[in-house]
Amino acid sequence: MNHPPVALITGASRGIGAATARELARRGYALALAARSAGPLAALAAELSRAGAPALPIPTDLCSRDEIERLARLALAQFGHIDALIHNAGIGGDRPIAQVQGDTVATILDTNLRAPIELTRALLPGMLERRRGAIVFVASVIGHIGMPASAIYSASKFGLRGFAHGLRREVAH
Repeated sequence: MNHPPVALITGASRGIGAATARELARRGYALALAARSAGPLAALAAELSRAGAPALPIPTDLCSRDEIERLARLALAQFGHIDALIHNAGIGGDRPIAQVQGDTVATILDTNLRAPIELTRALLPGMLERRRGAIVFVASVIGHIGMPASAIYSASKFGLRGFAHGLRREVAH
C-alpha cells in the first residue's frame, strides 16, 4: 500500500502557510497543520480533508517547548513520519527597539528562531534514519538587510538563515 508523503507546516492557519498547505494537498501530501489560531486551522484542515487530503490540525503555541514536543509527537503518531517540515510561523515587529517590551522580544525570538530549531531537532532524526526529507525555512528580506523598527525581527530572521545554512552543511551527506 502506497502512503502519501507527509508535510508538517507551522503558521498554517492563514497566508503563506495556508497557501502552502493547499498546494501540497493538491500535490498529494497528507498534512499536519500547526498554528495558534485553532478555529481557522480546523477550518483549513476540514477543507483539505473534504478535498481528499488527510489533514490534522494541531493548535500549537510555538513559544512553548512542551507544545513543540507535543506537535512533533502528535504528527508522528498520526502519520508515522514527516517528509517535509515547513517552518512558516513568524511574528514581526514594527517598533523602535527602545519601545519594544521585554515579552515581545521573547515571543519574536521564540517563534521565529527557537521554535524552528527545536522542531527540527525533534523531527530530523527520523529524516536522517530514512535518509530523506526536506526542511524549508520561510524567511524575509529583513533577514538579509536590517531595517529600522524591526531590529528584533531582523535578528531572528538572520539567525534563522544562519541555522538553515549550518544545518544544510551538517546534513548534506
